[in-house]
Amino acid sequence: MRDFSELIEDLDFERLVVDETALHRLDPRIKLLGAVGLIFAVVSMVHPGTPLLIFFLTLIVSVAIGIPLNTTLKRLIAPLTIAIVVFIVVLLTYGGEEVVAEFMGVQIYKNGLDLAILIFARIIASVSVLNLLIATTRIQDALAALRWFRVPAIFVDLTGMMIRYVHLLSREGVRMYRAQQTRSGFSNRLSYVTKMHNLGMLGGALLLRAFSRGERVYLAMLSRGYRADSRIVSGFRPISLKETLLGSFIILSSFLLVILDRMMGGI
Repeated sequence: MRDFSELIEDLDFERLVVDETALHRLDPRIKLLGAVGLIFAVVSMVHPGTPLLIFFLTLIVSVAIGIPLNTTLKRLIAPLTIAIVVFIVVLLTYGGEEVVAEFMGVQIYKNGLDLAILIFARIIASVSVLNLLIATTRIQDALAALRWFRVPAIFVDLTGMMIRYVHLLSREGVRMYRAQQTRSGFSNRLSYVTKMHNLGMLGGALLLRAFSRGERVYLAMLSRGYRADSRIVSGFRPISLKETLLGSFIILSSFLLVILDRMMGGI
C-alpha cells in the first residue's frame, strides 16, 4: 500500500517545484517547442543508439537539476511497461528472411528484432523528453504555451481539467483502497478470484464517482459563467531575441541529430 501511495504522489504534476534552475526559468514556449522538435527527431531516427543516448542524457539532466533519480524512474514505469509490450508484439509478429531464434514454435526474424529494438528506444526516449518537460514546467504555463501556439481552446481546457482531476481521483482511489483493505477486502486468507472481484468493485465505484464529480464540476463552471471562449489560462510576455535564438538552435540541433543518425546507418 505504501508503494501505491508513493506512486500517486509522484504523479502529482501540480506538486512540482519550479524556478530553481535556468531550465526551470526558461520560457515554457521554448521548452515546449524544443520537446516537440526533439520528439519528432526521435521518431524519425533509424538507429536505436541515438534515441537511447537521448534517453540517458535526459536522465543525467534530470539528476543535475535536482530531480531524484528514484522519482524519475517511477514516472517511467508505466511507459516502460508499454514499450516492453510493444517490443514483444513486434518481435513475435514482424517477419523477414533471416531467422535468429525460435521461441515456443514462433520464429524470430532479424528484421523484427531490429525493428522492435528501434521502436522500444524511440518510446523511452520520447517519454523521457516529455518527463523532463513536465518536471521543469508548471502545468498552467504549459497550457498557456499551448494556447499561444494556437491549439484549440477546448483541447487546452480539457487537458488542464484532466491533469487536475486525474490526480484528484487517484487520491480518491487510494482512500477507497485503504477503506476496503481495513475491512479485510484484500486479506491473505481470501482467494485470488475474490481479491480481483473486490478490486473490480472498487474500480466500478471509482468510475461512478468520477462521472458524478465531473457533472458537478461542469455545472459549477456553468454557474460561474464558463463558456467555450472563456480563458482559463493567462497570457505571456513577448519572447526575447535570446529565447528566439535558443528555440531556433534547439530545432536546428534536432534536425542535425536526425542527419547524424541517418549517417550512422539504420535497420
